[in-house]
Amino acid sequence: MNVKILLILFAIVLFAGFTFAQDGVRVLNDFEGDEDYNQLFSTLVVPVESIPNSDVKFSYSDDAYVGSKSLQIDWTEGCGNPDWGGAIKCKLFNPDTTAMWDWSDYAYVKFYFKVTAPADPLSDNDPVFDQNRFRMLLFDGSDFEGAEKVVGDQDFANNAAAGMEFYFYYLESFDYTILEESDWQEVTIPLVQSTAQDEEGFFAPSWASFGNNMLDFDAIAAYGWEISGVAVQLHDPVTPENSGAWTCTMLLDHVFLTNDPAADPTTAVEKEDPVTVSDFVLQQNYPIRLIQAQQLIILSPKLKMLR
Repeated sequence: MNVKILLILFAIVLFAGFTFAQDGVRVLNDFEGDEDYNQLFSTLVVPVESIPNSDVKFSYSDDAYVGSKSLQIDWTEGCGNPDWGGAIKCKLFNPDTTAMWDWSDYAYVKFYFKVTAPADPLSDNDPVFDQNRFRMLLFDGSDFEGAEKVVGDQDFANNAAAGMEFYFYYLESFDYTILEESDWQEVTIPLVQSTAQDEEGFFAPSWASFGNNMLDFDAIAAYGWEISGVAVQLHDPVTPENSGAWTCTMLLDHVFLTNDPAADPTTAVEKEDPVTVSDFVLQQNYPIRLIQAQQLIILSPKLKMLR
């Protein structure tokens, strides 16, 4: 067997070792880069009466669950509606606004968050319908009929009209005090469609049911997070747009897909189904063994001459 074949086989073994180390794990965000998430997130505030007193800002914190940085989110939510207050939805769309993400090879999405400034004021009414809420969002574009997704503030109506579906994971259904905690919390969500908001998985309430009403994980247009809730003492029934707001600050870290619900965030991870080094587009340290394997294959003709 000549040297070239041996080197190629060696390279395949190296690459296979990397691939198997990555099996079932894919990082979506590790927040170790320098991206400006104030520009990357598309935000939506509802109802319109909440807009004047609502805001969300993104920055980096050196308090991280893993690595050296996490994403800090400062929420300010106006209470423009007397029944449910208001909501701020923050979404990350595929940079190619005509494309979708394929999550169908994975069984869970995981992330870590830490509340550094608890919700203030805390809701003090019915704990089921009137609490401070935190949710993960998925946007399914499988039945989307628009030529291009509308990415930007207040984009809900346009995308919904074109058939995009909206799904929620209601963290508050499992822990009503979730925005009062101060330690790092791990969230593991099964990538399944649920039929009720208090079931594990992503649920579409009746007002968000568009398209084919089937959550297709091979056509994820966007994902993100939402806070909502009401402290009725802040609502101004005469001039809703002058209602007060509640605030909360949290850290978000290491968002990834996995087939193992117990996956450790320090496991070597891939970003976007790599083929070449340039495929690692989301600012991740390039896998050394993948680079070495590619270099060996490229250099093998030259090495052949040195036999």
